[in-house]
Amino acid sequence: MEWFLENEAITHENIQNHENPDFLVKIDEQITGVEVTNLYLESSPGKKGSKIKAAESRRTKWLRALAAEYYKRHQTPIRLNLWTNFSLCQELEDAILSKLKTISQIPLWKPVRYEIELEMGRRCVAYVMRLPSKFHKYSRWTFINDHVGFVGDISWDHIINAVDKKSVRVTDYLKCCDRVWLILVADGGWNSGRFQIPNNLPILAANGFEKVWLMDYSESIHRIKVEPSVEG
Repeated sequence: MEWFLENEAITHENIQNHENPDFLVKIDEQITGVEVTNLYLESSPGKKGSKIKAAESRRTKWLRALAAEYYKRHQTPIRLNLWTNFSLCQELEDAILSKLKTISQIPLWKPVRYEIELEMGRRCVAYVMRLPSKFHKYSRWTFINDHVGFVGDISWDHIINAVDKKSVRVTDYLKCCDRVWLILVADGGWNSGRFQIPNNLPILAANGFEKVWLMDYSESIHRIKVEPSVEG
């Protein structure tokens, strides 16, 4: 969040972690809600089945437990994206935590790739980013497997589908803020950078979000135009 605001030169104060939306930030004397969502690169956007969602839920629960164990041992806040077979996670847990011992030595905001291996060639890849101390116990870690399903371009359908999924919750978001922004995150590290952001982005129909961005994390930020709401 801090990286985004600094790169967009948005004067702000009082960034607060929140739920529904993810952050509350004071900008221009207004409380701005900011929802951040990962862009699902599915071959058929919007058609993920309930079994896949259930598997994602199990992986997310395990990652939360891993983050909790990490913060019992270390004070340095990090963002971790993990690529592995979930069936190996219990075996990999100690190896992952051991690899993170020296994380305080890497530069801020710079994604670093770690390969963690077990016997018989079993391994995982972790992308780790050290965060400033104000991101105390940051635990929104992700499985790369959950967010990349193909190699190719980001289509308008991927963008529009992601916005549509979030727009149904705008009314709830506005209960605690004056306006809501949406950031779609497409992290090139998840897929070795093998996707392209379209040269021409769609103009979104009015959806309740005042502003929408597509962010290729640590590389570029793209503002997506939103048609104004029609009052009355």
